[in-house]
Amino acid sequence: MEIQYVREFISVAEGGVLSAVADQFFIAPSLLSAHIRRVEEELGYTLFDRTSRALVLNKRGQLFLHYAKKLVSVYDEYKSEAAKAERGGNDSQLLIGLIGSVARTTTEALITDFFSASPDVKLTISTRDYPHALLNLLGDGRCDFIFLYDAEVEAEGLTRVPLFTDRVVAIVPRRHALAGKESITVRDLRDEDILMQNSDNGIFQKISNYFEGHGVRLNVSFAVNSPTLMEDMLRLGAGIGLMTQTGAEKLASDDLTILRVEPELSMEFSMLYLEKPEYSAVEKRFLRFIRRRFTGNGGSRQAGSGQR
Repeated sequence: MEIQYVREFISVAEGGVLSAVADQFFIAPSLLSAHIRRVEEELGYTLFDRTSRALVLNKRGQLFLHYAKKLVSVYDEYKSEAAKAERGGNDSQLLIGLIGSVARTTTEALITDFFSASPDVKLTISTRDYPHALLNLLGDGRCDFIFLYDAEVEAEGLTRVPLFTDRVVAIVPRRHALAGKESITVRDLRDEDILMQNSDNGIFQKISNYFEGHGVRLNVSFAVNSPTLMEDMLRLGAGIGLMTQTGAEKLASDDLTILRVEPELSMEFSMLYLEKPEYSAVEKRFLRFIRRRFTGNGGSRQAGSGQR
């Protein structure tokens, strides 16, 4: 039985709307339904009573939910212990998970500063394109800490530490007609070609939904994973970039300028990790470093405050 299908079943069984759970796992609702049917086929009985409007957990489903949680817990515990064994008991190793599009922007200074203060630590960074892939790495024990924007994940044993609040801005070539303004409105972009980073599909979708909610359907002419390529396309005048302020500040130069977008769309950047009975010495050191860096236990700050 696919453990990922079991995770999906748990999310639906705990009251998740099918379309919302499908979005959470970045799959189509029809594929989510197929995964649940596959679980039912392997078990030999249905887990839900199906109506035209909803899936309602039946008695067998309620029973399986209890064991499904145990199954996922045992699996995650095994993967965590296996990952430790693979490290060879190396307590000086730290495993960090990042979304590809923020690897060189939001966390660059943070990780560099920690490594400079702790040169004895063996740092391993894993990047993935989607939030759920990072969460799986965390659950499998292949990451000690992961960093995400707008991490709306509620899971047993998962701790989320808000680090700072970022905002979506526009970045344009200085020769562009809008470059002379300090801020623009969402409607100023309705006829513009838009460049966006697409590594984190969640951010891409949130920006698109936000603009549509204000009556503007974005014309995304180019979506890239590479900040360098984004910068090249901006300099060529291929469009206006929409991204987080933290990412835009890495690209800003004499040729490019950052504009506030009104109304403001903000996103919270957080660190996530799993609660443990005991943390390694290097994990404790990293947690202390994060708390010192971000005001106590991680109070939110605005991007651009120098706290990245």
